[in-house]
Amino acid sequence: MTETFRGAILEIQRGQIEAAIACGMPRQLIFRRIIWPQMVGFALPSFTNNWLVLVKTTALVSVLGLQELTYVSKVVGLKYQAPFTFLVFALIAYLALTAISELGLKWLSNKYNVVTKRGV
Repeated sequence: MTETFRGAILEIQRGQIEAAIACGMPRQLIFRRIIWPQMVGFALPSFTNNWLVLVKTTALVSVLGLQELTYVSKVVGLKYQAPFTFLVFALIAYLALTAISELGLKWLSNKYNVVTKRGV
């Protein structure tokens, strides 16, 4: 993930930063007004891909300190002799998490990708 943001920062033209320094802008303002919006715009497609792969391939619930959702669904399903029913609920939970992530990241992409919208 860090390589995504590093590559996005390197994609920003050096002349923009030099122009901001020449105008006397402080470092914090340069980051907030010039580097951040462009960095997010460049990094978002790769970040979105990495995030969705991470959500789909790992149990995000176990990262939060809870037991893995699919494992619990399997155990409870075997206990009540209806494993498919409980695994469908786990599927719906992961699908909802993925869909919400996709919508949020698409909104961010629309907000920060002004450069690609203009065709520059």
